[in-house]
Amino acid sequence: MPGATIIEDGSRIASGFVNFLSCGGYLHANLTQLCHGKGRVWRWGTRGAGEGVRLRPLAASTGLASAYALSSRGAAHLLRSHRAKMSAADHDDSARAAVEADWPCDVARMGALVSVPALVEPPQWLSVAQSDALPRKVAARDVWSEQAADSPAMAAAYQAGGLRSFARAAFSQELRRGF
Repeated sequence: MPGATIIEDGSRIASGFVNFLSCGGYLHANLTQLCHGKGRVWRWGTRGAGEGVRLRPLAASTGLASAYALSSRGAAHLLRSHRAKMSAADHDDSARAAVEADWPCDVARMGALVSVPALVEPPQWLSVAQSDALPRKVAARDVWSEQAADSPAMAAAYQAGGLRSFARAAFSQELRRGF
C-alpha cells in the first residue's frame, strides 16, 4: 500500500480537502499534516496542492495532529522511531516522559509538509486540550540545556540543535490558525 490519510474521530473536513485528494496533494511528502496548531514553516519550498491550498515545509514539529497523509515510507520511519523511543524508555526512566509526545520523532526533519489552510478541523475536545498544553519556548530550551550539561552526547545534540534553532528563527515564520 503506498500510503494512507488518517483523520481523528470527530474531526470536520474543511473545503478543499476533496480537491487536495483528487489532485494528488498527498504525494508531495512522506508526511503532510492536514490539521495543525501553532508551529513554524520555512520561508521557501511552498508547493501548490489544489485550488487555494499551499503545502509549506515544516521548520519545527507542530501539534494538533488529528489529520495527516502518510506514505508507507513515512509510516516505516515513524514506526522505527517509536520502537527506538519505547526501547529507550524501557531502560531509562527519564525517557518515559518523552514517549507521550504526538510524534515519536521530529517530523520536520523527515521533510514533513503542512497544508495552508488546514484542510481538517480538529475535534473540539482535542483543540481545547492542545491549546492548554502548548509548551513555552524558553522552558523547553532550559530543559535541553540542563540535560546537555549532564551528558556529552546530549551536549553535542544541543549544539547541533542550537544551530538548527538559529536557522529556524532566521529563515522560518510562525504558522498559526487562519494563516
